[in-house]
Formats: sequence, C-alpha cells, structure tokens
Amino acid sequence: MVTFNYTKEFLRQAKRLTKRYRSLPDDINSLQHDLIENPEIGVSLGEGKRKIRLGVQSKGGGKRGGLRVITLNVVVETTDTCVNLLTIYDKKEIQNVSEEYIDQIIKNL
Repeated sequence: MVTFNYTKEFLRQAKRLTKRYRSLPDDINSLQHDLIENPEIGVSLGEGKRKIRLGVQSKGGGKRGGLRVITLNVVVETTDTCVNLLTIYDKKEIQNVSEEYIDQIIKNL
C-alpha cells in the first residue's frame, strides 16, 4: 500500500502554480495514481529522494518542459511505502533545486 504525505512547501508551491496552471490538481491526482502503481518512478537523487517530471495538461509541451516534483520514499513495512511530496516547481522558473533546499524540507517533516 502507498500512502501520501504533503509538506507545507509542496502545498504552498502547488497552490501558487495552480493559479497559472488550472489542470494541476488533476495532474497531481494522475501522478498519485502512477505512484501507487510504481513508487520508484522518476530519477533517483539518493537516500529515497526522487525527481519526477510532471506533464501539465494546461501548460502543454509534455513532461520535458513541465513541472518537477521532488519526493521522499519511506518504506514503512515490506509492503507499505509512504511517499512524501516535498516540493513542486516549474522548470521554466528553476532549473534545479539544491540538495540543501531538499534537506531543509526533509528536516521540517
């Protein structure tokens, strides 16, 4: 079973981006379904952290020019995983987030 936890930073950024991209709530819901099927999607950043490309319907252009979601996967039991959605950002605004930024969000979990 996969459960989800949203950080304050993720919710803050998602709210801001939803004003620009109206389809974002549906896109995040679709991402959750993908994560339930396979919590290991995206690129590993080490120590359970992953970077996932998220295509946004209202933005167009597919996943490559879309948003990025940083997650932290924590295996609770052999069959249970908690996916912490740490932050979301627009690739247009930020090319990459720093390791320190990600670690600070994790520290505040």
